[in-house]
Amino acid sequence: MRYAQYASPPRHSHGNSSSHDAPWYLVPVTAGAVDAADTKANAIGASASQTNIRRVPEQHVQRLFEAVEPQYYDRIGGGKDQLGFIAQDVQAAGKLGESLCKTMSGEEELLALDYQKLSVVLWGEEAIGLLEQLARDFNVRDPRKLFQIARREFPDRRDLTSARAAAALRGDVARQVLAPKPRSLGKSAAEGPNDRLQADLVDFSQNTRGRNKYGLVVQDVFTREIATKALPDKRAETVTRAAAEIIPDLVQEEGNYVVTTDLGNEFQGLEAALPGGAVHRQKDPTDRNATAVVDRAIQTLKKDLAGMVARRGGGWGEHVDEAAEAYNARPHQAVTVAPEDVETMPTATFRVYQDNATKFQHNKKLTEGRKRRLEEAGAFRAPTNARRSFEPQYGPAREIASIDSMVVRATDGTETLLKHALPVPRGSAEPKAKLTRPPVPLAIRQLQDFNPGPVAPP
Repeated sequence: MRYAQYASPPRHSHGNSSSHDAPWYLVPVTAGAVDAADTKANAIGASASQTNIRRVPEQHVQRLFEAVEPQYYDRIGGGKDQLGFIAQDVQAAGKLGESLCKTMSGEEELLALDYQKLSVVLWGEEAIGLLEQLARDFNVRDPRKLFQIARREFPDRRDLTSARAAAALRGDVARQVLAPKPRSLGKSAAEGPNDRLQADLVDFSQNTRGRNKYGLVVQDVFTREIATKALPDKRAETVTRAAAEIIPDLVQEEGNYVVTTDLGNEFQGLEAALPGGAVHRQKDPTDRNATAVVDRAIQTLKKDLAGMVARRGGGWGEHVDEAAEAYNARPHQAVTVAPEDVETMPTATFRVYQDNATKFQHNKKLTEGRKRRLEEAGAFRAPTNARRSFEPQYGPAREIASIDSMVVRATDGTETLLKHALPVPRGSAEPKAKLTRPPVPLAIRQLQDFNPGPVAPP
């Protein structure tokens, strides 16, 4: 490889830079005895013989250039100091490397490189190198803006595409650590009625004078029907008794289901309230949306209770049972009909089954896509939960050890939820510094001796 300069000075330099001041970018160069037929690029045109045209993943290109280096060699029966690549090294560089190799027949079969295909790869790599330089010059992290800048600076370069702009920024450390926080794209679904439940507590302890300070809410994810119980406290035994009282009616005495809750101590004894075939699953603390269905129901229930108290007076504990009945009796957006009618109306039941099947397919494709992108990248960054947008949103890059449908495991033993892991190329750089530093904890500041007293004489 060697360095070359821009084909023409970028417009932001206004033509004032000398040739020594012009910015540089990396241009991979091949060499060796290659005839005219080998140097002709593989052009993709409008032909009936070309179908399923798709972009080569940038990770495959990156792996190829990390694995091979140009070498000098002496050709047997030919010239000396020839320059080229070792075919076996290229072949070992993954799927793309294998496609660049061919077998030559003769007295013995030899592995050789297809320089016609290799020139296509190098052509695209040169364009990405130019885009990377533009990203550094203009301090760009958004591929759309980078593409606009490239079209403005080099209007005649049609190879500077939006896809290559995204590829050029894939390894940028600023883009990686300042990427937006992960969004939840999955959908809550259940296999059927009484199969998946979610439970949580309503906390009125700071704003009510009545005897009951808390309320247990359990919801069927399939039908969206809820069951509630007002509680005087949130001790584990109190919550366990309430769950044993309201869950059997909600699931119609069935004994094979899953209840998902948070990690609160109030649910530590819930397993004892469930039949032998039921399972209590506690969500990962970083998975905010694991109980999204019941969380949304609680929001609606609080508004309903506020409306009842405004109309009739009294406390929330006096109206909670009536509010739950009203919630179950009115049409729900997720199931179209009222939650209590989902199992009694065959047409509605079939429609909800269809809807949940579609959600499961969506979640399956989402999971497969996330796993594929992580496997291609080879490394990932985990969220830092930073509060400020200019603080790093993702931590250090970690090599991937294994991936399943829920978590990705790093070689250092740490685990991150699959939906929170940000795929990054293997070997990604780390930030050289941070804009701000963490504040000193208040307890430490209070312990500092701000008045050390007189200094002892020497």
